[in-house]
This record gives sequence, structure tokens and C-alpha cells, in this order.
Amino acid sequence: MKKLLLLKSLLFLCALFVGTSAWADTTVVLSVETYASTNSWADKTAYSSIIINSDITATGLTNGNNSKYYETNKSWRHYESNSGTVTITTTSGVLKAVTFTYAIDNNGVLQYGGSDYTSGTKCINVNGKTSATFTVGHSSGDKTGIVQITSITVIYGDSHALPFSFDGVKGDITNNSYLAQSGLGDDYGSSPKLSFASTGNYVLLAVDEAPGILTYDIKGNSFSGGTFKVQTSANGSSFTDLKSYESVSGSKQSETFDNLAADVRFIKWIYVTKDKGNVALGNIKLTPRTDKVTVGASKYAAYCSAYALDFTDTDVKAYKAKVEGGKVALTQVDKVPANTGVILYCATPDTYDVPVIASASAVTENELIGVTVKTPVTWESDGKYNYILQSGQFKKASSGNLKANRAYLHTSYDVTAAGARDYLEFSFEDDVTGISDATRLNDNEKLINDNCFDLQGRRVAQPTKGLYIVNGKKVIIK
Repeated sequence: MKKLLLLKSLLFLCALFVGTSAWADTTVVLSVETYASTNSWADKTAYSSIIINSDITATGLTNGNNSKYYETNKSWRHYESNSGTVTITTTSGVLKAVTFTYAIDNNGVLQYGGSDYTSGTKCINVNGKTSATFTVGHSSGDKTGIVQITSITVIYGDSHALPFSFDGVKGDITNNSYLAQSGLGDDYGSSPKLSFASTGNYVLLAVDEAPGILTYDIKGNSFSGGTFKVQTSANGSSFTDLKSYESVSGSKQSETFDNLAADVRFIKWIYVTKDKGNVALGNIKLTPRTDKVTVGASKYAAYCSAYALDFTDTDVKAYKAKVEGGKVALTQVDKVPANTGVILYCATPDTYDVPVIASASAVTENELIGVTVKTPVTWESDGKYNYILQSGQFKKASSGNLKANRAYLHTSYDVTAAGARDYLEFSFEDDVTGISDATRLNDNEKLINDNCFDLQGRRVAQPTKGLYIVNGKKVIIK
């Protein structure tokens, strides 16, 4: 009997629509009618679970009249009077969104996290969880609500990782597991395209990691006299105002917020009260709070981030690079704009979190080219020569692909014209002015040899008297 039921459970897959969103999430849609037919469900009989697919299961209580199948409208019914619940569970990844389609009796409604989810309303408050339990309640009247479920849609997959970007139309939200909307009007023809046309219209964004920089474009269409808000929440049910608009310009304006709390996981744009006009929203972007940078065994890395970064209070030092006198001069920089190549140094090889910032001034006199996607790099290009950082030296590039989030040196200096070498040495030219600003070491102080370099960037095993670079700082051996 168990084998027969298993076979029938596998056969019901023909009743499912399976799709993939732009974030490689999986969407499954189950028809209760088809599932019941495939598995020979009997009328007015309780069934505690539905195997939606090999990853997703829906489970209900079987006390009283709960979880009974009714042939009259092909529904799986649950009752408030019997404390009915429906639990959606995934064994692969995390839940992103759940939508139930159902008929009701006695003003029945499914509830989650203190909010009502009427038939066809997508719930993204389940985001990041492996299991979510919906309870049967009532929207009004006595506590006798009944829901008669006819279909279940579940979106699941990997976590809602950042960064996030969206500049689409209302229809694009349907298959976007990060977003839910209610009541949006007809789209505008150009960005910002989402139209908030009535009181209560909203767009809700869900993520599951600490947010960094939030940006979006907003525009008013004869909007006045009402209130439009942007709100944040840690749990999806209790929201705090981030910004409130009583007027919005008829010209598109861009907003930036870099002070979001670390525990924020939900951001809502909502037309709280309408008097006149509509509001348009688009070009929504949210960065991670930090960018993870890795410095390997050589203690140096050529790096490029898609975000502006602040190295000021981190253990990692960032340097711009320029060839001077046949050597690569490295000059320390604290704040680095997005898509800019830098050399990183850290005394302890590891992966570090570097804060993402809204913007940074351009780094001038920098011959490093940063890439954020895999990029072919050859020895010569654009009349200049290219060098790759390898084992603490800038070596002549050979034909091949440079990995994403790397940087290479692009300069007019040809090292091969000066002799047989195929690499460039480097020296540090930080903001220290004068020898008195360097750290002085007595003869009997021990240096960690792996961290000691001469001014040409060469590791020194037995340093004698002179000026060296130790742990990224200038030191003098007396």
C-alpha cells in the first residue's frame, strides 16, 4: 500500500507548474483537485499532509473537521473552531513566499505573523524560514472561520542574499521572491514604473541579511495632500518610518539611505493616505552591509569591489598604484569608490568584512584597472602593458582570464625593455612625511621575517640597519 501511495505521489507531479525566477528560486503550484484525484482521496475524509514535491510538504491538523477533502468544490478544508493550521515545510533551502487560493465560510482567513492573507495574497514574511505555520482565523464576526484551499503556491530556494536590484513593472513582482505588492495601479511607461494609485497600495521587500545602502527613484504625479511612507521592519509585522512624504516632485528624484539598522529584513513603500495624485517608484537597490575581501598567504591581493568601501577602521590596508622610475609606487587610500582597482595588504591572511558606503571620491593617479566579472587580460592592450599581482610581485601578464573582483596594472612602462625581468618591484609611498614619523626598532627587537620587506617590496629574511616595511608600516632598524 505504501509503495502504491508513493507511486501516486510521484504521478501527481503532472499537476504542478514548476518555474525559476531570476534568482534561481523554484516555484511550485499545486492543484488540490488534481492531487486528490491522483491519490484517490475520498470525499469528507481527513488527510494530514500534501506532498507538493520532493522538497515541499503542506501539513494540517486532523482533529474535528480539519484537513478534510470535499468533493463539492475540490477543496482541503480547515476550521478556526478546531484551531486549524496549515504548515508549509521545505527540506531544501528556505521558503521565500507562500500563496494560498481558497474559498471561505464565516469570513475565514489564513493568518501568519499577526497579518491576514486573503485568497491569492502572496506572503513573503516567511522569507528565510524552513517552516511556516498559518492559522485559520476570521476577518469579522464570530470565531468560526473556515478556509477551503484549492491551490498552494510556494517559492523557495537559497537565501535572499544581497545585493538586490529591481526596476521592473508590477507584473515582474509576481515571480520575484524578494517582493510582494498590493493594489498597484497601471504601470508608467518609463522608470520609475510602479504606480501607487490608492490608499493602502504597497510594495514590500524582504531580505535575510543585514542591509547596507538603500537607493530608489521616486516621482509624484500630481501628488499632494496625502502621505506616502517608506518603512523598515525586523520581523515583517512591526514597522518603523524611514521617511514620510507629504509632497513629491513631478521630476524624478533619487533617494539614498545609509543608516539602516543591522536587524532590518523588510522594507515597505506604502501609500498611507491619498488625497490627490499618484506616486511612482523604481530603480530600487539594496547593497550588503559589508563586502567580504580575502587576503591570501602572500598577504597581498589585487582587488575590485562593486561597492564603495571604507577601509579606515579595518585590519586591511588599501593602496593605489602607479609606476614611477621603473617601480610600482603604492600609496594608501582609506575610502575607495565602486569598480576601482586597489592593492590590499594584511599581516594576517584571512577573509575580512569591509563596510560598504554610499560613495567615495575618485582615486586619482591610479594605474590599477578593476574588474567585477571574469575578464581576458593580455600583455599588451590599448598601447600599454599589463601586469598581474602574483606572490607579491607584479608579473608580466600572459593571455588568460582574470577572475571577477580582481585588478591588474595597466601602464605605459615595459619591464622587458629594461632587461630580462618579467616583473615589477613595488615600494610604499604612504602619507608618512619624514623619517621621524616611521616606527623605530632597537637592535634587540625581533622582527617577524615573513612580514618584513624592503622598499622595493622584496621580502627580507635577515634585515640589517635601514628602512623597511613591517606589517604595512615603515620601520627603521638602528
